[in-house]
Parts: sequence; C-alpha cells; structure tokens
Amino acid sequence: MEQDMPVWTVEDIREDDYGCEELPEGEKVKVLVTLRAGDGTQRIVRVEDALLYERGILVGSRVIAKDHQLFPA
Repeated sequence: MEQDMPVWTVEDIREDDYGCEELPEGEKVKVLVTLRAGDGTQRIVRVEDALLYERGILVGSRVIAKDHQLFPA
C-alpha cells in the first residue's frame, strides 16, 4: 500500500438496505462500513461483505480505503 494513504478505524458494519427489492441475481451482499480517521473525519463506504471476512476486517480494525475497497492497515 502507498505510504501516504490515511489509515481509518472501522466504527460500525451494518447490512445494506435493499428495501423491498430482493438482491439481484448474481449480485454480492454488501454492507455499509463507517470509518473514522485520526482527525475525526467520518466516511461511510459500501463494500462486499465476503471481502471483509476474507481480509479479517471487523469493528475496531484499522484499514486503508483504496478504489472502493478496504485493506488491513
């Protein structure tokens, strides 16, 4: 990862709301992840739930956000 990329802390992970619609066929389940930077800046990103599990990202994890994806810091 690039050295100048900010590191975020995962504050919350919650299921994305698909409303009355079912998940479209072939679409992967996504979650909304609330991130907070050291300066207090907050950001919410939508990512694939399975990727969080694969990368071991949980609430409290420190991550780098790049190209709409999260990576362990």
